[in-house]
Amino acid sequence: MTRLRFTRRDQTFRLISDRHIQRGPSFPEPCEVTIDARSQQVSIRATAKEGEEVKTEHVEMPLDLANGLLFNLIKTICKRMLPNSRSLFFPYHSSRGW
Repeated sequence: MTRLRFTRRDQTFRLISDRHIQRGPSFPEPCEVTIDARSQQVSIRATAKEGEEVKTEHVEMPLDLANGLLFNLIKTICKRMLPNSRSLFFPYHSSRGW
């Protein structure tokens, strides 16, 4: 499940926040990732056999961060208006650590 907030001015999309939750039978270790682009904070909450672990870090994020926006960009803007590149942030968590 993803909860996405963004702004749009003309053809410019800006990520405000993205919250992505992974749980259920397909995910043996439930995980929740929250990206707050305004404060440039990334929080990861993971549950493993040892218990719940929460980590929050400041991450320098580019203005064109597109986490969660990709399908909105594709649906909304025609191909000639898309920029040549977009940045994505991929948090990683495993039971062996961050």
